Amino acid sequence: MAIPTAAIDDVFLKVISAQFCSLKLHQSNEIDFKLIHDICIDKNYVMIYRRFYSEVGKLLYAIAAIDGNVQKQEYDKLREIVEKKLVPVEHSTDQFGTDNAYYAEIEFDILMDQGASSKSCFDSFCNYVEAHKTAFDQHLKSMVTTLSKELAHAYRGNDGKESELVKKLRHRMDEIFAESKKE
Repeated sequence: MAIPTAAIDDVFLKVISAQFCSLKLHQSNEIDFKLIHDICIDKNYVMIYRRFYSEVGKLLYAIAAIDGNVQKQEYDKLREIVEKKLVPVEHSTDQFGTDNAYYAEIEFDILMDQGASSKSCFDSFCNYVEAHKTAFDQHLKSMVTTLSKELAHAYRGNDGKESELVKKLRHRMDEIFAESKKE
Protein backbone atom coordinates (compact mmCIF):
# COMPACT_ATOMS: atom_id res chain seq x y z
CA MET A 1 0.00 0.00 0.00
CA ALA A 2 1.47 3.31 -1.06
CA ILE A 3 1.38 6.16 1.44
CA PRO A 4 0.25 9.47 -0.12
CA THR A 5 3.15 11.90 -0.40
CA ALA A 6 1.19 14.70 1.29
CA ALA A 7 0.54 12.49 4.32
CA ILE A 8 4.21 11.52 4.56
CA ASP A 9 5.17 15.18 4.18
CA ASP A 10 2.91 16.18 7.07
CA VAL A 11 4.22 13.37 9.29
CA PHE A 12 7.79 14.32 8.43
CA LEU A 13 7.27 17.95 9.39
CA LYS A 14 5.73 16.92 12.70
CA VAL A 15 8.71 14.67 13.38
CA ILE A 16 11.14 17.53 12.64
CA SER A 17 9.18 19.72 15.01
CA ALA A 18 9.28 17.12 17.76
CA GLN A 19 12.97 16.53 17.11
CA PHE A 20 13.79 20.24 17.30
CA CYS A 21 11.81 20.52 20.53
CA SER A 22 13.54 17.50 22.03
CA LEU A 23 16.97 18.92 21.14
CA LYS A 24 16.06 22.29 22.61
CA LEU A 25 14.19 21.08 25.69
CA HIS A 26 14.92 17.41 26.32
CA GLN A 27 18.26 16.42 24.81
CA SER A 28 18.03 12.88 26.18
CA ASN A 29 14.61 12.18 24.63
CA GLU A 30 15.30 12.26 20.88
CA ILE A 31 13.27 10.79 18.05
CA ASP A 32 15.24 8.44 15.82
CA PHE A 33 14.98 9.89 12.30
CA LYS A 34 16.89 6.92 10.90
CA LEU A 35 14.21 4.55 12.19
CA ILE A 36 11.44 6.67 10.69
CA HIS A 37 13.37 6.91 7.43
CA ASP A 38 13.78 3.11 7.35
CA ILE A 39 10.06 2.59 7.97
CA CYS A 40 9.10 4.97 5.17
CA ILE A 41 11.83 3.96 2.73
CA ASP A 42 10.45 5.65 -0.31
CA LYS A 43 12.31 7.79 -2.84
CA ASN A 44 9.60 10.46 -2.59
CA TYR A 45 10.01 10.57 1.18
CA VAL A 46 13.71 11.39 0.83
CA MET A 47 12.75 14.12 -1.62
CA ILE A 48 10.42 15.54 1.03
CA TYR A 49 13.35 16.02 3.37
CA ARG A 50 15.20 17.86 0.65
CA ARG A 51 12.17 19.96 -0.25
CA PHE A 52 11.59 21.08 3.33
CA TYR A 53 15.22 22.09 3.82
CA SER A 54 15.32 23.67 0.38
CA GLU A 55 12.36 25.84 1.38
CA VAL A 56 14.07 26.76 4.65
CA GLY A 57 17.10 27.76 2.58
CA LYS A 58 14.85 29.96 0.44
CA LEU A 59 13.41 31.65 3.50
CA LEU A 60 16.82 32.30 5.01
CA TYR A 61 18.08 33.63 1.68
CA ALA A 62 15.04 35.91 1.41
CA ILE A 63 15.90 37.38 4.81
CA ALA A 64 19.61 37.81 4.09
CA ALA A 65 19.05 39.26 0.60
CA ILE A 66 16.13 41.58 1.43
CA ASP A 67 18.41 44.62 1.31
CA GLY A 68 19.93 43.55 -2.01
CA ASN A 69 23.15 42.15 -0.49
CA VAL A 70 24.03 39.05 1.47
CA GLN A 71 26.61 40.20 4.01
CA LYS A 72 29.45 37.95 5.18
CA GLN A 73 28.00 37.95 8.70
CA GLU A 74 24.66 36.69 7.33
CA TYR A 75 26.30 33.94 5.31
CA ASP A 76 28.40 32.89 8.30
CA LYS A 77 25.26 32.82 10.44
CA LEU A 78 23.48 30.67 7.85
CA ARG A 79 26.32 28.15 7.96
CA GLU A 80 26.21 28.18 11.77
CA ILE A 81 22.44 27.64 11.78
CA VAL A 82 22.74 24.68 9.41
CA GLU A 83 25.66 23.13 11.28
CA LYS A 84 24.46 23.70 14.85
CA LYS A 85 20.66 23.78 14.59
CA LEU A 86 19.55 21.75 11.57
CA VAL A 87 22.14 19.00 11.09
CA PRO A 88 21.96 17.74 14.71
CA VAL A 89 18.21 17.07 14.39
CA GLU A 90 18.25 15.58 10.90
CA HIS A 91 19.49 12.04 10.41
CA SER A 92 18.43 11.32 6.85
CA THR A 93 20.93 11.52 4.03
CA ASP A 94 20.82 11.64 0.28
CA GLN A 95 22.21 8.87 -1.93
CA PHE A 96 25.73 10.29 -1.48
CA GLY A 97 25.57 10.33 2.32
CA THR A 98 25.04 14.10 2.64
CA ASP A 99 22.81 15.06 5.56
CA ASN A 100 19.59 16.43 4.06
CA ALA A 101 19.74 19.48 6.35
CA TYR A 102 22.62 20.73 4.20
CA TYR A 103 20.10 21.30 1.42
CA ALA A 104 19.16 24.54 3.19
CA GLU A 105 22.70 25.78 2.67
CA ILE A 106 22.91 24.35 -0.85
CA GLU A 107 19.69 26.13 -1.85
CA PHE A 108 20.93 29.37 -0.27
CA ASP A 109 24.18 29.12 -2.26
CA ILE A 110 22.35 28.50 -5.53
CA LEU A 111 20.01 31.43 -4.95
CA MET A 112 22.92 33.68 -4.04
CA ASP A 113 24.81 32.67 -7.21
CA GLN A 114 21.69 33.37 -9.28
CA GLY A 115 20.98 36.69 -7.56
CA ALA A 116 17.46 35.44 -6.91
CA SER A 117 14.68 37.73 -5.80
CA SER A 118 14.16 37.91 -2.06
CA LYS A 119 10.42 38.32 -2.62
CA SER A 120 10.08 35.21 -4.80
CA CYS A 121 12.01 33.13 -2.24
CA PHE A 122 9.88 34.45 0.62
CA ASP A 123 6.71 33.74 -1.37
CA SER A 124 7.91 30.22 -2.16
CA PHE A 125 8.41 29.46 1.51
CA CYS A 126 5.00 30.89 2.45
CA ASN A 127 3.34 28.86 -0.31
CA TYR A 128 5.07 25.74 1.01
CA VAL A 129 3.82 26.45 4.53
CA GLU A 130 0.31 27.04 3.24
CA ALA A 131 0.34 23.77 1.29
CA HIS A 132 1.53 21.84 4.36
CA LYS A 133 -0.07 23.82 7.16
CA THR A 134 -1.52 20.75 8.85
CA ALA A 135 2.03 19.55 9.54
CA PHE A 136 3.21 22.78 11.13
CA ASP A 137 2.62 22.56 14.86
CA GLN A 138 3.74 25.19 17.36
CA HIS A 139 7.23 23.75 17.69
CA LEU A 140 7.90 23.79 13.94
CA LYS A 141 6.53 27.33 13.64
CA SER A 142 8.80 28.32 16.52
CA MET A 143 11.81 26.70 14.87
CA VAL A 144 11.22 28.61 11.63
CA THR A 145 10.78 31.97 13.35
CA THR A 146 13.71 31.39 15.72
CA LEU A 147 16.09 30.56 12.87
CA SER A 148 14.78 33.53 10.87
CA LYS A 149 15.33 35.92 13.77
CA GLU A 150 18.85 34.62 14.33
CA LEU A 151 19.76 35.26 10.71
CA ALA A 152 18.04 38.65 10.65
CA HIS A 153 20.06 39.79 13.67
CA ALA A 154 23.40 38.63 12.25
CA TYR A 155 24.24 41.87 10.48
CA ARG A 156 22.43 44.84 12.02
CA GLY A 157 20.85 43.44 15.15
CA ASN A 158 17.20 44.41 15.49
CA ASP A 159 17.30 47.12 12.84
CA GLY A 160 16.94 46.84 9.12
CA LYS A 161 14.88 45.25 6.43
CA GLU A 162 15.78 41.76 7.65
CA SER A 163 13.89 42.25 10.91
CA GLU A 164 10.95 43.73 8.99
CA LEU A 165 10.79 40.59 6.86
CA VAL A 166 10.79 38.39 9.97
CA LYS A 167 7.79 40.40 11.24
CA LYS A 168 6.13 39.91 7.85
CA LEU A 169 6.84 36.16 8.11
CA ARG A 170 5.20 35.94 11.54
CA HIS A 171 2.22 37.91 10.25
CA ARG A 172 1.90 35.73 7.15
CA MET A 173 2.17 32.53 9.18
CA ASP A 174 -0.50 33.85 11.56
CA GLU A 175 -2.75 34.46 8.54
CA ILE A 176 -2.11 30.98 7.14
CA PHE A 177 -2.84 29.26 10.42
CA ALA A 178 -5.88 31.45 11.16
CA GLU A 179 -7.27 30.33 7.79
CA SER A 180 -6.70 26.68 8.68
CA LYS A 181 -8.63 27.12 11.94
CA LYS A 182 -11.61 28.42 9.98
CA GLU A 183 -11.60 25.41 7.65
